[in-house]
Amino acid sequence: MRLNLAWSDGDPRPSGFGQQRPHQPLLTLAERAGLDAAPWFQELPAAARNDIARHCEVRTLRSGSAVYGQEAPGLCGIASGAASIRLHTAGAGVIDYLPAGTWILDPSALAGGPPFLRIEAHRRATVARLPREALREVLHRHPACGTLMQALGYAAVRRVTPILDDLARLPLKSRVARCVLRLCDNFGAAQAEGTRIALVLHQDEIGQMARASRQRVNLELKALEAAGVLQVAKQIVVCDRALLEAAAS
Repeated sequence: MRLNLAWSDGDPRPSGFGQQRPHQPLLTLAERAGLDAAPWFQELPAAARNDIARHCEVRTLRSGSAVYGQEAPGLCGIASGAASIRLHTAGAGVIDYLPAGTWILDPSALAGGPPFLRIEAHRRATVARLPREALREVLHRHPACGTLMQALGYAAVRRVTPILDDLARLPLKSRVARCVLRLCDNFGAAQAEGTRIALVLHQDEIGQMARASRQRVNLELKALEAAGVLQVAKQIVVCDRALLEAAAS
């Protein structure tokens, strides 16, 4: 069941999760609930949450499609699927993958200037996006939300900075282990054998995260598998997190 109702309790007006715009998809109940449950979003006043919902645009993106393309970035909520994040520079590799329910704000949406990040759909994804001008209108109507918006923009910087530091200083074994740990934290699903990473990634995509070739990443994953740390299949299963954390250190 797909919905286009606002998030507010008792507010029946059509929301921006389509506002019945032609050719715009709507969010399912589960997609809407996932975005609504995000801790950052819950901190906003109810009136601001509803304002954001009414002005968001819902887009279903093909693999590799950028959320904002050549447009000035704004606020983005990943409703379903997953998204990759990278620096907004030519040839920049993927830094991390973001799960459904994640809100992310490019710092430049508030500060102006060139975009800092590029967010793309990983495989197929549905996103709710609030363009920069609509974001500024929301902040004009709800100035008390400015601090939370700034914190969200800072969180985007804080997310990528330590990863870039790791890529610059750690050996490949540790880089690969830390990539797997992040994927485990973001997409982990508990099962009898351990924690399954519920995200389909090719080894060349993990290689891009670790800044190494597919062949070298494959050797490191096989070594971790031989040590009983994980199982490599269509989806990686982490069998012993403590050993994986030791490898990451």
